[in-house]
Amino acid sequence: MYRTKAVWLACCTLWLAGCQDPSGENQRAQFSETGEPERASIQTASSVDFAEQVREGARLPSELSSAVPKDKINTITRALAAEGLRALDDGKLDDASELFNTALRLDLSNSTLQFLNALTYHLMAVNGNAKRFTLAVQGYSLAYKFDNTNVLARYYQGLAFMDQRKFAEAQAALAAAAVMDDSDPEILYDLARASYHAGDPRTADAALKKLASIGRGPVEEIKFLRASIITNAALNATDEAEKLLGDFSEAGGDSRTVELRSRRISAWARF
Repeated sequence: MYRTKAVWLACCTLWLAGCQDPSGENQRAQFSETGEPERASIQTASSVDFAEQVREGARLPSELSSAVPKDKINTITRALAAEGLRALDDGKLDDASELFNTALRLDLSNSTLQFLNALTYHLMAVNGNAKRFTLAVQGYSLAYKFDNTNVLARYYQGLAFMDQRKFAEAQAALAAAAVMDDSDPEILYDLARASYHAGDPRTADAALKKLASIGRGPVEEIKFLRASIITNAALNATDEAEKLLGDFSEAGGDSRTVELRSRRISAWARF
């Protein structure tokens, strides 16, 4: 599920604005003649399209480092974090993890830094290193521990559980995120998705009904209808599911999905 770039950029910007400087003047970053911090040994690579490389559930918009206000990169911790964002932009996940972990040694209780480190582990996991899921989930927990208003930590923890097909755990984390922000269509959609797969179509239906009251674009409408079809089918609301299937087709839903959803409606009707 995509997270809007605006939210990501706000997340990064807010961290840099509030980042602690525990080491004082002696920890000031070194600056080049251009006014930008001296970069570590990491070399810039071509930008990676994460949408092509990771499964639905942990996608990353490009150019996170563009959110960093240059006048805020004035401590070692902030310079390390900014460099970590550049590494994420370049798809260098191991380098990003090393940089974020180094920054955390200086500012352990920074919630957003914990979140970015957890996200890096999450991306490693969906790119093939499944053992990193444990570190990702732990990191999201720490991000929430240090700031219990960090809705992104709860949301992405839910996505990490979804990526592992741990649907009950995903439902719990996403429900917590929805309590914190019940106006975010992505959170509500993923809560519905997790609830359905956890065998709880009633909660899925409640999330979708809340989502129905929120304005949606064409892409979101397709996803909403697709989820609503199988949820109503699971609730034995066959007529409503059939109606939604027609709406899905008229809204531009692909014929393959229409066929599959029609079969699913029939299967639930026979259940």
